[in-house]
Amino acid sequence: MQQIQKESIDDLLDFLDPSFPERDRQGWDHRSLKHGWVGQILITPEDGGVLAVQKVLRSFLEEWINTGFHADGSEWPYERNFAPKILSPEINWEGWSEKGGLPNRIPPPHALEAMAKFCNGTLQPSLISGTYEVCGHQEANTDSSVSVFIGPQGGIMYEPTSSETHRHDPEMVAAGMFLMLYRSGSEWLFRLMQCRQCGSFDVVKKPRKSYIDGWYCSKKCRNVKAMKTTEKNRQALRDRWFNLAVDALSQWNAMTPKPRADRTAWITEQVNNGLKPSRDGVIKRHTITHNLNEIEAEVERRNHAKG
Repeated sequence: MQQIQKESIDDLLDFLDPSFPERDRQGWDHRSLKHGWVGQILITPEDGGVLAVQKVLRSFLEEWINTGFHADGSEWPYERNFAPKILSPEINWEGWSEKGGLPNRIPPPHALEAMAKFCNGTLQPSLISGTYEVCGHQEANTDSSVSVFIGPQGGIMYEPTSSETHRHDPEMVAAGMFLMLYRSGSEWLFRLMQCRQCGSFDVVKKPRKSYIDGWYCSKKCRNVKAMKTTEKNRQALRDRWFNLAVDALSQWNAMTPKPRADRTAWITEQVNNGLKPSRDGVIKRHTITHNLNEIEAEVERRNHAKG
């Protein structure tokens, strides 16, 4: 199985950098030619061709990286895969469910569809192997045909020779570059990471098994994430104590006779009693006092909605 050298990965990261298209409008970065990543884009004639390829390639890599995320937002790099996905257990790989006649298969990754097109074939899921297969077809003016399995976690045995038309299509150029990475089935597929804050790509020496909120590239980005989390938690606490205060004021208004305690003090006590199980802290009396008009307005709004 072909392996990709660290120098090649460095070139790939260099190409993905947003500043790459602006560095040398005459010839771009020729050092990448020797490793094979970027050389093929040098002959794209249209203005903005490099930027277009970069944009598509980034989307392919993001599509791959996103397969390692769970529904709870945690990231598991070694679980990334491009295996066929279905919507229900009633599998019918023709694309229809056995019972309802509705589409049953989740659309295949765009990156794999583009790779299949790059190989002059069409993409089909394989029920037996749990992979995608590139099925070749014969065209009037081409002798190329291909039938090859694409590994769900990298690995492909086809060595394509791109046509001249491919060299002028940003999607096909990006597909060829993505194919060079994917067909190797190498460690780089799982060490390549994208920062959830700034969107930059990098390779990690040894990724953790999982990242609770995804991977962040630097202390600066982690600090931004921490501030967002703090603000989110602060807002969640505010929503929680505010709703408790609204409920407490509604209870106060309905009580006859009223408790001897001061109304604001009583509401504050009820709010803190409600917060105790979640250990969200203690709300001070002045917090209720400062927000009392808003609390009263919400009580009135809810009463109006009921009536």
